[in-house]
Amino acid sequence: YSYNYSDRPFNLLFTASIGYCIIDGLTIEPELDINLITDDETSISLIGNLTYNFNIPRKNTYPFIKLGYGLSNYYSNAYYGYANEAGGSSLDTKVFNAGAGLKFLYSSGMALKLEINFKNYNYSSSSSYSNEYSESTYKIDNDMNVISLSIGFSILL
Repeated sequence: YSYNYSDRPFNLLFTASIGYCIIDGLTIEPELDINLITDDETSISLIGNLTYNFNIPRKNTYPFIKLGYGLSNYYSNAYYGYANEAGGSSLDTKVFNAGAGLKFLYSSGMALKLEINFKNYNYSSSSSYSNEYSESTYKIDNDMNVISLSIGFSILL
């Protein structure tokens, strides 16, 4: 049995990240996303990103690209009525993150950030039941792609 469903839910996403420069232009940016979903569900994502910032000489504009991978509870066992032992949902959804954008430096410690971002959320789970009369397996595969445009601020230390 296979079921495909597609819709365009509205998601309000708050993101915070901290960057640490490894070498000139390359930073590690752990990211925390809090997604306020319209049907009173809230999810979080923890993503580890690598970002490369390109330097254009004598300009205050820095193009960047970003790739990352992390975990989320966007889809979880609790989403399907199967709570884990602690009674809540766990970070069992895989998240692939890719983005590109521009940072506009407007003071020595502040930058405006514009980004187009792609996230893929992937969740798989299976369970089976058997007794002396029958056996059945239930498998869940969810895959969701999200494209977003974000505006933010960077504080440079």
